[in-house]
Amino acid sequence: VASGKVTVQSDATGEAHTAATGAAGDFHFSLLRPGVYTVTVNAAGFDKTMQKVTVGLGQVANVKFALGIARQTETVTVEGEVSMMQTDNANMATTFDSSQLANLPAPGNDMTAYALSAPGVTVSTGGGYGNFTVFGLPGVSNLFTVNGSDNMDPYLNLNNSGASNLTLGSNEIQEAAVIINGYTGQYGRQAGAQVNYVTKSGANDFHGNAAFYYNEKVLNANDFFNNSTDTPRPFAISREWAGSIGGRIIKNKLFFYYNNEGMRYVLPSGGPVYIPTPAFSTYVLNNLTDFLGRLPRHAGDGGARSGPRLWRFCGNGRLGCVQALRLELPEFRQ
Repeated sequence: VASGKVTVQSDATGEAHTAATGAAGDFHFSLLRPGVYTVTVNAAGFDKTMQKVTVGLGQVANVKFALGIARQTETVTVEGEVSMMQTDNANMATTFDSSQLANLPAPGNDMTAYALSAPGVTVSTGGGYGNFTVFGLPGVSNLFTVNGSDNMDPYLNLNNSGASNLTLGSNEIQEAAVIINGYTGQYGRQAGAQVNYVTKSGANDFHGNAAFYYNEKVLNANDFFNNSTDTPRPFAISREWAGSIGGRIIKNKLFFYYNNEGMRYVLPSGGPVYIPTPAFSTYVLNNLTDFLGRLPRHAGDGGARSGPRLWRFCGNGRLGCVQALRLELPEFRQ
């Protein structure tokens, strides 16, 4: 049906978009946020039809309507699921909604861990950087974006992470999509996975959450090598927290959303520690004292100065002082 009016309205925020059908009865809406929408079709001489549609990240939702001839004023509501099969491109998209993200295991709440559930993705066990590989490509071949903006380390071509090697922020993620074999125009730069995240936003209804994650050595088993040498479990403790709140300021127009996440952890480190014996310590100190006492005096800049000098540095108010031993060696001339 040509020249029909199609309206798409978000169930969460009330945001609406309107378009007209083409000569073949087709219509298209782009740049929609993931979520549930109500699609309404109006055309002269036909019944008004509505349908619920779930829009996923990185996927195209194909919606078809069958309009009946208008006999009297009535509204027809069609309930049904949109097929997730992609028929208009060859992209391999794996989408995770908020419920799946909350239940999938993500060690350390690392956002990149969700991609391990997508086909073709394996843990990176070889040399080099990167948490995972896609179909054997290097770990630096993946692209991470949040709301369409790069979330990449500009130097290592990896996902942004700190000293923990974790990309935090999973609590504010509404939906994630792992795109493999992405040849359509919106994807590029990297040949591996295109990992896209969309953050939550405020809505007409107030919502929020709070979470605390705790882990320490008593909650974990010892490894094989420690058990074989009767070595106790090393001390390790991790505390992570997350909290968010969102809602409306002006209904259907202005919203707010706030999220806070963080972590505190203590991890053991391995390596040999060399502690001198009392005899060795005494030998070094005695010889050092004897060496300093034998240093010659020398003249310069207004008077004679001894070789070793003890300098005392104090801060303002003499709240603290630091002592340093300065060795002034004589000048040697031919």
